[in-house]
Amino acid sequence: MNKIDSLQFRLMGSADLESMTMTVEDYYNDYRHLRTHIQQELMTEIYYKLVVEYVVGIDSSRLRFANFDERHLAAERLKHDLRLLM
Repeated sequence: MNKIDSLQFRLMGSADLESMTMTVEDYYNDYRHLRTHIQQELMTEIYYKLVVEYVVGIDSSRLRFANFDERHLAAERLKHDLRLLM
């Protein structure tokens, strides 16, 4: 999560979020044997933790951009990340 704070993550991208979503997918496959309601509760909790840490990381960095291009790249990155998390 420390890389979420970096400007490089927001502007250039990072494999960390993709890695985290793949880990969540692995958890889903690993815990398929659980009862449906237990599995759903577990996955909900995992996604909640992931999203909260992501938002805290972004909020704590106090985004500052020098120009329109940086703002545009950051907005595109956030949209991409949102699609990954959904």
